[in-house]
Amino acid sequence: MSSSLVPPAFLFHYRFPVARNDALSASSFDAVNLASPLPDLSTLSTQPSFATVRINWNLQGLAVSIFVNRQKKALLPRSSSSKLLADECVRLWIDTRNTRNVHRATRYCQMIEIFPFGSTHKSSKPVARQAFIPNAREDAPQHAGLEIPIHLEAQEDSYLTTVWLSSELLHGFDPQQQSDISFYYEVEDIFSGLQTPFVGPEFPYEYDPSLWLTLDLVN
Repeated sequence: MSSSLVPPAFLFHYRFPVARNDALSASSFDAVNLASPLPDLSTLSTQPSFATVRINWNLQGLAVSIFVNRQKKALLPRSSSSKLLADECVRLWIDTRNTRNVHRATRYCQMIEIFPFGSTHKSSKPVARQAFIPNAREDAPQHAGLEIPIHLEAQEDSYLTTVWLSSELLHGFDPQQQSDISFYYEVEDIFSGLQTPFVGPEFPYEYDPSLWLTLDLVN
């Protein structure tokens, strides 16, 4: 294969440190206090760059914040159309064992869907939920009764949403024994388009953990 056909993003394996913050909990996960954002890798791909992702951790779980700076102002009232609501979504993928040699998700892989402005036309309340990963080798345990705490701060041309992902939710999450995890995200916005860390939907990142970033959970 010609090197020109290989996306530049594939020339590297990405590993980033994530800071510990013991002040975070399900009742206190302020995005303002989260550490530096994940690096912007948009220059290595054709993906747009309009979202900033921050992550902190402690033994109780992960706090993840996503700031979306829209490319145009949302001048019209938010539509009740379920199509538009579905297009305003953040998806997170996490592998608590950082398995790099498989191409289909295992039981340690989670997908979290975040709908900042609601997931149906009946409610505009922000919601986050577990979802099954398509084509997974095994499904992670599902916690239907476990609420995922979520905060939303919305402006005319931007929004900031933050979720708390507890260790109970994240099957296999054990930073003392496994200090690195895999992570990927997808931000879909009706004004700005689609953003991922590097490779886009032409690659099967939605179920292939070998394509995900590695995060070092540092003390």
